[in-house]
Amino acid sequence: MVKISIIMPCYNTDKYVGEALDSIICQNFPDVEIICINDGSGDRTLEVLQSYANRFDNISVYSSSNHGQGYQRNFGIDHASGKYVYFMDSDDKLKNGSLSRMYEQAEKDSLDILYFEGESFYESEELEDEFPQYKTLYHRREQFTDVRSGEELYIAFENAGQFIVSPCLQFTRYEHIKKNNLAFPSISALEDNLFAMKSILSAERVACIPDALYLRRIRNDSTMTAPLKADRLDAYWIITLEFMKILQQYRDNPEMEKAIFQRILRFSGNIDKTYNALQEKSVSQNTGSMFTEEQTFLYLMQYCLRTGNQIYRKEKQASQKRLNQTYAEKSEITAKLQKTYEEKSEINAKLQKTYEEKSEINARLQKTYAEKSEITAKLQKAYVENSKITAALKKTESKNQSLTNKLKKTRNEKQKLEKKILKLQKELTELKGHFLVRIDRKLRNIWRRFKRKIKK
Repeated sequence: MVKISIIMPCYNTDKYVGEALDSIICQNFPDVEIICINDGSGDRTLEVLQSYANRFDNISVYSSSNHGQGYQRNFGIDHASGKYVYFMDSDDKLKNGSLSRMYEQAEKDSLDILYFEGESFYESEELEDEFPQYKTLYHRREQFTDVRSGEELYIAFENAGQFIVSPCLQFTRYEHIKKNNLAFPSISALEDNLFAMKSILSAERVACIPDALYLRRIRNDSTMTAPLKADRLDAYWIITLEFMKILQQYRDNPEMEKAIFQRILRFSGNIDKTYNALQEKSVSQNTGSMFTEEQTFLYLMQYCLRTGNQIYRKEKQASQKRLNQTYAEKSEITAKLQKTYEEKSEINAKLQKTYEEKSEINARLQKTYAEKSEITAKLQKAYVENSKITAALKKTESKNQSLTNKLKKTRNEKQKLEKKILKLQKELTELKGHFLVRIDRKLRNIWRRFKRKIKK
């Protein structure tokens, strides 16, 4: 299996197909096959293709009668062998490095489809003045780089008005095409629209990068600039009916239903322009009506859609006004609610502070209870000691009374003894006086005797 299969239907592009092939070959991407299908060209397109196939082994050329671009792309899908499929128009070009950028991004994010952007270049200033819309047609104003499901990205594209219908601006996994039986309708024009919608809605993983990798040529006699034909309305008819079928599948998905309805409205706007342009052409050429009943019915259906859309827009504006009023009331209620929440938050903060203070008080109280219990225990002990002391005091008082009585008795006895002592002292004094007198007399007698002895 090769990495990339490039499918390129070719119809009367002998002037440009060589440039298209050169822009692919110059990519220097090592593993790519180029499937070229000549769609009944009346110029030298087949000759140019065969000359390239003779020079490059990875280019294969098929040729058939004219069936249209959608039919030939389906033929290319059936003959592709690449991991990824890329559809390219034979009059356009790729920027250098585009294939590597596509492949690496798709592999990195495991994508079913990678979307990117393109740039237009004009063959003449006259064409640039006549078709200025193509200058920005392949650019998206917004970026959608996230990997999403196909349905999610489709809704985002449509809501932003950025769904670009061109298989040349998507890089698709081959397995995704075969698994979901994706194919282009075999109609003369607008086949890209149905394929683009079905491929994205069935994809599981998609992404969109803002890189402009594709170069779209704006030239005379291309599908974009050629004069309108009546069979284009037939294509609009077929695609619109298919869109309606897809819409029915999403009746339970309001977002998707809205997105698809937007696609139908945008598509129907082109119906109106095409019908009016062809009608003016018919009148100017005086050929009478050139429309079939189906084509006229399609125009009437488009008119009903457009009228219904105008009514819908008016109702939507009224609803939007009511919705805006409701949003204003909601905003006011939300502001009040916010204020209430702020007050509640303030109250909660105060309550939290109160709870903290209560907790602190409880902690202090708990400590006080513990201290009280300790004091109570000490007091109980003191009561016991006091009882012992009281008992001891009573005993001491009893002993003291006994001692007091003894002391009183002792004092009485002391008084008696003191009286006896006084009496004895008196008697002693008297005795002393009597005793000393006698001794004095004796001493005197002795002294006289002693003197006498001395004198002798």
